[in-house]
Amino acid sequence: MNVGGVIQKYMKCKGSCLASIGADQPAEDAPRNLNPGACLYTRRSSMLSCDGFRQHTRRICSCA
Repeated sequence: MNVGGVIQKYMKCKGSCLASIGADQPAEDAPRNLNPGACLYTRRSSMLSCDGFRQHTRRICSCA
């Protein structure tokens, strides 16, 4: 299963899965003005942080 498939298994993505950059990823529901309803994931593991937060996203965190 690809990254997008795993994310869509646990989240209700209304759009596509997009590679992005951010400590709050993997996440869903991007801001409405960018990619509304998309699931986002980063390919840079060094960026991942359980403290990552953005107001417009809901995330999956492997730290929990």
